[in-house]
Amino acid sequence: MDQEDYSGPKTRPFLPVFARIVLFLPGLSLGVPILVSFVTHSPPPEIVALAGTAFLIEYGAVVFGIARGIGFLPTIVVTSSVALAVILTSFELFDLLAERFGRVEQFLARVKRGRVTGFISHYGIWGLVPGIFVGGFYICPAVSWIFSWKRSFSVILMMTGYIVSAVAIYLATTGILKVLF
Repeated sequence: MDQEDYSGPKTRPFLPVFARIVLFLPGLSLGVPILVSFVTHSPPPEIVALAGTAFLIEYGAVVFGIARGIGFLPTIVVTSSVALAVILTSFELFDLLAERFGRVEQFLARVKRGRVTGFISHYGIWGLVPGIFVGGFYICPAVSWIFSWKRSFSVILMMTGYIVSAVAIYLATTGILKVLF
């Protein structure tokens, strides 16, 4: 298993965690959609509603974007920015929990000593790519964090899985797959 690319939550000061959460959650999940709205001349309420829908139904929000007449690229960018915001914020919240509650650290120590079987032992970190489609961007960051996989690589794999899922949903919904196959 790859180790995380930082020395742990205890080495970081408490206040910057909140700053990162504020940067990640509203910054990426609202800032990027508003920027996309201005760049594409899409109505801001439509784009913000798409972002909100992505919080609820993850890559399924792509269907909402299609139904509202939002184009392919804005839909993928907005929903992906929400996914990235949730993933990065999740890691920060997990670190905060581990720092504040000793039982979380004890649990992590048991996981590291324990044996991993099934899907995780077979695929390891690479399982995050298909895992994001099944588990979503609320579950996969927790799995990555619990197993102390390298954070930056985990984020790249989860976002790759998310974008592939979102594009596949877009293509299936618009009927492009019917033309190709």
